[in-house]
Amino acid sequence: MKSDHLGYIVSCPSNLGTAIRAGALVKIPLLSARADFKDLCLKTGLQARGTGGVDTAPEGGTYDLSNIDRIGKEENQLINIFIEGVANFVHWEMMLEKKEPIDAEINIVEPGVSLIQEQEGGLEYDSDY
Repeated sequence: MKSDHLGYIVSCPSNLGTAIRAGALVKIPLLSARADFKDLCLKTGLQARGTGGVDTAPEGGTYDLSNIDRIGKEENQLINIFIEGVANFVHWEMMLEKKEPIDAEINIVEPGVSLIQEQEGGLEYDSDY
């Protein structure tokens, strides 16, 4: 469709609403190997795509994570759901690397809620990621 004022307008129905999509490539091989990974994405308000975008496979456990909703929420809500969801995924990946259980946290997680507890000295991270 072409608008004299806006030029060519294209749209994907999945982007109705704010159309805000925040995304990050995240390496989560242990978490993504779980049988309930897709359900976990939905539960946290995220979607997981392969490294090449829609309909591509992940490479080495690396996924393009983004907020799944585009409509019915304000921009700041969508961004916060993304930030907290990705932070939780990285947190759980680090727990799995240490052979720590994550099911108790997964059972109570909600979109936009961080389960990460700050510790003295800050959060630790693996520089390989």
